[in-house]
Amino acid sequence: MYKVLVADDEFYVIKSLIASIDWNAYGFDVIGHASNGLEALDRISELKPDLVFTDIKMPGMGGLELIKMSNEKMSNIIFIVISGYAEFAYAQKAMNYGALGYCLKPFEDNEIINMLLKAKSILDKNRIYMETHLLELL
Repeated sequence: MYKVLVADDEFYVIKSLIASIDWNAYGFDVIGHASNGLEALDRISELKPDLVFTDIKMPGMGGLELIKMSNEKMSNIIFIVISGYAEFAYAQKAMNYGALGYCLKPFEDNEIINMLLKAKSILDKNRIYMETHLLELL
């Protein structure tokens, strides 16, 4: 199972995102959530998630800064931005920082599932690469 962290300053968004998807069916387990960017950064350091869903605007630190700072520390995390802002500039900046996707609130379950499938494909490839590399070293 791959580990997921959800960061959003609206608790009902966190609850609905977690409740609306059968995460285990897609190979994921939601291991925690954060209500602002600073808390999310701490949770990322503590829990080491494989995938982070983050809001674009949160108190303390927004999602874009969270992605940037996390990538400086741990470059193997996949980020998906969830936002109520349909502004191209936000989406473009998120992609430039390496986000896998940008989902507008309110989002459809299929949109989140498609993002999970993309993330799982990348994570599976990375895991196979690491296992192959480890075997070669041994």
